[in-house]
Amino acid sequence: MSANPSGPNVFVEHSGHALTNLGDVAMLQAAVSRLSARLPGARISVPAASAERLARFCPEASSLPAEGVRALAGLGYFPGRHRLPRPVAARLARLESRVRGRAPEWLDALALRRERGEPGSAGGAARILAALDGASLFVASGGGYLTDAFADKAWSSLTLLRRAQRRGIPTVLVSQGLGPLEEPSLRALAARVLARADLIALRERRVGPPLLARLGVDPSRVMVTGDDAVAAAFAAPRGSGSGLGVNLRSATYAGLSGETMEAIGAAMRRLAAELRAPLVPVPIALDESGSDSAAIRRAVGASRDADSDTESGPAEADPTDPAGAVARAGRCRIVVTGSYHAAVFALSQGIPAIGLAKTVYYADKLEGLADLFGAGAACVRLDRPDWERRLELDVRELWSGAAERRPALLASAAEQARLQEQAYARVARIAGVAEPPSARAGGAEASA
Repeated sequence: MSANPSGPNVFVEHSGHALTNLGDVAMLQAAVSRLSARLPGARISVPAASAERLARFCPEASSLPAEGVRALAGLGYFPGRHRLPRPVAARLARLESRVRGRAPEWLDALALRRERGEPGSAGGAARILAALDGASLFVASGGGYLTDAFADKAWSSLTLLRRAQRRGIPTVLVSQGLGPLEEPSLRALAARVLARADLIALRERRVGPPLLARLGVDPSRVMVTGDDAVAAAFAAPRGSGSGLGVNLRSATYAGLSGETMEAIGAAMRRLAAELRAPLVPVPIALDESGSDSAAIRRAVGASRDADSDTESGPAEADPTDPAGAVARAGRCRIVVTGSYHAAVFALSQGIPAIGLAKTVYYADKLEGLADLFGAGAACVRLDRPDWERRLELDVRELWSGAAERRPALLASAAEQARLQEQAYARVARIAGVAEPPSARAGGAEASA
């Protein structure tokens, strides 16, 4: 990356390089737009699998090849490791972990040599390293990827942060959900990297602050701001939705079996009939391997286009951007969701939400969200035997009290948006840039 005479060069790592999860995209959009507002003239570079999708969602950013990140931070630098006897392979894996955590540059040469030897290589690893060499600020934007549940992604992001720190580049993390983080070598790397970060802004206060304290992070460098996607959803036009929103996540990390999905679907259909409410799907993950829409259809059936005159009209198209997903949540009186960001989009518009959690990873996310928003948010633990009864009770209670809970939910969203503006003001100071008047005005509007 060449030096930018008009502003800082900013490297932004993020949760979903594929840009197919609308929650991840919403957090990235928030980070890029806020950085652009507070760092005038900045060149913001973002790894992405599709330069076209990045340009559509974040026109202020320039694209870096996501395959370059994988080449630098992926597992398996030792060729043939998996063909060796298991004890030998395990020792090599531990050695690789130590090298990656302590001096990732030692492995960069191997990655670059491998890349040069591949016919037709686009030089992605070299471009990522050049971008790091030219960066004056490294930002890890929002997500729940620093966890054992996404070990490969956690290794990748933490080693990128480590590279930046070893170059003397200020590093900040925003809108982060942390943990569970128990794997010893990954936890050791997290402790080493996070303790050197200049700022860590968390999206919940139940799990993240105590975990960072155990990892030795100075609490003066930690803020709890809520999720970065809150502000855009809070600012969206608000109506009075009448639907019963539903989201289901079929990905392995959500831990929902086919039997559980069927039981949730049956419960949602019963409740929709009892409340005389249309079921409104609120999909967030659009990737083919774990499409929310496919999971929702299997459980509750297909929704129909609102403009159709009959129940057999064309199936309703999925939202294609975060604004569309926010609008879909806005059609609901309450939302029941297996996806974290479907709840964020609802709650930030003053719409009660019930999260469905089967794993510790998801329980931490959804219970942390409920803790920030208060009485209009709930989390039903699907690993408990009475979950169906709990779900029905919570749906009826929040449905009947949706209007009364709306003001408090909106007040919480406004406060989170205000804290996020404070966090980005700190980011600008860390980057050595004075806060422009336009950014101060934006913060005031967000907290209104």
